[in-house]
Amino acid sequence: MEERLAKLEGGVGELSKRVEEGLASVNKRIDDLRNDMNHRFNDLRDYMNGGFAELSRRIDDLKWFFYITWGVTWGLLIAMLSLLIR
Repeated sequence: MEERLAKLEGGVGELSKRVEEGLASVNKRIDDLRNDMNHRFNDLRDYMNGGFAELSRRIDDLKWFFYITWGVTWGLLIAMLSLLIR
C-alpha cells in the first residue's frame, strides 16, 4: 500500500512538473504572439501616418493649384469686362 502511495505521489509530482512546463511554454508563446502583434500594429501605424502625411502634402498642392486657377479665372473675367465696357 505504501509503495502504491509513493508511486502515486511520484506520478502526481511528475504530472505537476509537466503541467508547469506546459504552462511556461504557453505563456512564452502568448508573449511571443503579443510582441508580434505589437510590432505589426506599430508598422501599420507608421504606414498610415506616412500615408496621411502624403495625403496632406497633396491636398496642400491642390490648394495652391485651386488658388492659382481661381486668380487666373477672375483676372481673365475682369480683363474681359474691361474690354466690353470700353
